[in-house]
Amino acid sequence: MALAKLAPFFCAAAFTALAPAQETQFVATATSTHFAALNPNAFTVLMVLGDVEHGARTQMLLAPGASFETGFPSGTLEGIYIEVVFYSSLGRVTSGAVSFDSMIGFDADAIEVSLNGLTADAWICTNGTRLPADSGVNLVPETLLNCTAPPTEPLLLDPTHVPIITPTDLEGDNTAPKIHPNNPPV
Repeated sequence: MALAKLAPFFCAAAFTALAPAQETQFVATATSTHFAALNPNAFTVLMVLGDVEHGARTQMLLAPGASFETGFPSGTLEGIYIEVVFYSSLGRVTSGAVSFDSMIGFDADAIEVSLNGLTADAWICTNGTRLPADSGVNLVPETLLNCTAPPTEPLLLDPTHVPIITPTDLEGDNTAPKIHPNNPPV
């Protein structure tokens, strides 16, 4: 990867290092074919990706001090949002969902999420300007945020329904038998 692609990410990371102690950051960059995130905190964060129609679709825990980077085909992030949940000692706090479309549309250098106690603010950083990024969309249910487990315990969203595929009977019985509770053990 060219060093020029990482320059905004390193600038955002440097900004994070200079941020006041009470303000903790989560930093991410996105283009139409690349995504990178940095968790400079002493606690875990949960990245949740999804859309307005289906809600949360995928999630990933990012350990303290860890980073994540991936590439994908152009157009993959259209209509997709990212929401960050902080698992700090004060409690679970969400950033609110940020649209990847707005990040890419603004040609943003990065998104930053600042954590101040029990509130978080998401910002799109572009050309030296910080613009509010919270879209008003929430992917993370309140039940996760208000769970009785210790606030630093990373919890994941319940997985979505996974259909069970049962082969159909074909003429000549060329496929595996259907799975039934009364099938004899093998």
